[in-house]
Amino acid sequence: MIYENIPGWIDYSVVNLYRTLVNSAPSTPIKVVEIGCWLGKSTTLLAELIKQSGKSITLYAIDTWAGSPVESEHQQLIAEMGGPDKLYEKFLENIKPFDDIIRPIRKASIEAATLFKERELNWAFVDAGHTYKDVYDDILAWLPKVINFGVLSGHDSDSLEVQKALDEIFGRPQWLKYGNCWINRV
Repeated sequence: MIYENIPGWIDYSVVNLYRTLVNSAPSTPIKVVEIGCWLGKSTTLLAELIKQSGKSITLYAIDTWAGSPVESEHQQLIAEMGGPDKLYEKFLENIKPFDDIIRPIRKASIEAATLFKERELNWAFVDAGHTYKDVYDDILAWLPKVINFGVLSGHDSDSLEVQKALDEIFGRPQWLKYGNCWINRV
């Protein structure tokens, strides 16, 4: 699979969650978003699963490609690559085999959410900023965009900051832990 050759971070819970959600997606055309894409490792995984399924799923890949200002490791990697524009160019190169599925949007999460109507998305996956405030704001921005009985999910459920945001918005047991992912049915 193409995603295996792309640098980045992915764990079994993302692979399994993406597989489960694609398999359970309806056969009618749907829209999903992945917020936080980096070089496209998880984005291409999802696109590969979509392509294999034969379903009509449009994937919006949302990121600034500027990295998180609070994560010095990301900033160092971006600098080594030549800056955010070079990171974005590499992302576009990595997703080229899936031009028919992936629609990149180069905006901050909250700004990108305004491009979608309420209840337009079947599923949103939040994996951009990892601070409490970033996650809290992302959830509040994307929650109204997901259809009734759709899925709002994300990564880093092991993080105390992510858990705090989830607990304040949804409360336990509304959100479920799935490995290092979290899921909430809307």
